[in-house]
Amino acid sequence: MRILFLAPFGLGVRATTSARALPLAGALAQRGHEVMLIIPPWDTPGDSGRTYQDAGVTVHHLRADDLMCPRFSLRLAGRVCRQIAAYQPDILHIFKPVGYGGAAGMWITAHRRRPAVIYDLDDWEGRAGWAGRIGRWPEALLREFQERWALRHADGLTAASRLLASRAREAGRFPEEILYLPNGCPQDIPQPFTPAWQERRARTRQRWALPADALVALWSTRFHEVALARAARLLSSLCRAVPALTLLAAGAGLAGEERRWQELAQADPHLRRQSRCLGQLPPAEWQDIVIASDLGLFPQDDHLINRARCPARLPHMMAAGLPIVAEEVGEAGAYISHGESGWLVPAGDEQTFVATACSALEDEAARVQIGERAAAHARERFAWSRLAEELEQFYERIWRQHISRYNVRIAQR
Repeated sequence: MRILFLAPFGLGVRATTSARALPLAGALAQRGHEVMLIIPPWDTPGDSGRTYQDAGVTVHHLRADDLMCPRFSLRLAGRVCRQIAAYQPDILHIFKPVGYGGAAGMWITAHRRRPAVIYDLDDWEGRAGWAGRIGRWPEALLREFQERWALRHADGLTAASRLLASRAREAGRFPEEILYLPNGCPQDIPQPFTPAWQERRARTRQRWALPADALVALWSTRFHEVALARAARLLSSLCRAVPALTLLAAGAGLAGEERRWQELAQADPHLRRQSRCLGQLPPAEWQDIVIASDLGLFPQDDHLINRARCPARLPHMMAAGLPIVAEEVGEAGAYISHGESGWLVPAGDEQTFVATACSALEDEAARVQIGERAAAHARERFAWSRLAEELEQFYERIWRQHISRYNVRIAQR
């Protein structure tokens, strides 16, 4: 098949393009499909006009550096639509039903001779979700309208979380028009506890001045997933309970939340002494830090945005053999089986979270056992190659429905 992925934004801090669309496109290319990823880089104008091959995928960044306000530019919207028309795909898979993707989907579905249009849902975009956090009410209303339109009019829907798949069913879609498609993990991570893994762990610890025998916990976060005051209270309690612990905070917020975290950490004596904020790391360095850590921490508040999303970091961390203590919100329970491939704690139960993390840090044998099970589970169930096979079967089903509905066969290549 000739498949076109339309990304919502560039390869920056936001993870949908880099951690979901691109690896999925690469896995489909490995299965013999012709795949292009179009990126409207309104948030990364430095990539404007770049075209290159990545794992068999043609990645094309549209021009955006010549626009006054690329995020809301009608000219950029026109470039998106012209590129879709020029490529003539069999399948148009739009990641996020809002913004340029939402507009392009509406434009494409107005034509009779068109590809099958599939939207990927990886967040609750409407006013109850992300749109509710936007201060500009016209944009919030537009996102709400685009999301509701996509739920009703797309030929098919992929959903990154069980909640979003359920929402699609509640919107009246038939089960065969929906595919639950969680985030996956790469295959190039060294097998945990092998000599190559141990060597990478030792090298990373040396580079970051972490003693070989140090206890290291990693909080890999987007900073908006949990109220920062609560995170500071919880993680301070953990540091106080385990004085030998080094806590690493890795990530960046969407609105500078990491600066507020640094202020809170400096104000707390335990966090000031035992924690380090690494900021947003390049993917390879972040993976190094995951391998160098002993325990992953995943606190998150129980609200609609967290219940609807699918954290791409969880399967990556599990595949690297890192045992994780997570609050049971949203897709955390889809990845982690309590006591088997990690530890799940009831949402908001800070005392149990700290106690569980302390127990894990005190028991190296349990961490190793859980890490091995987590890696085996993630690499088998959430490998992008397996998810791409499921997506391929979904494409074929939607394609047959599309041909039958419109009685128009677009020549397959």
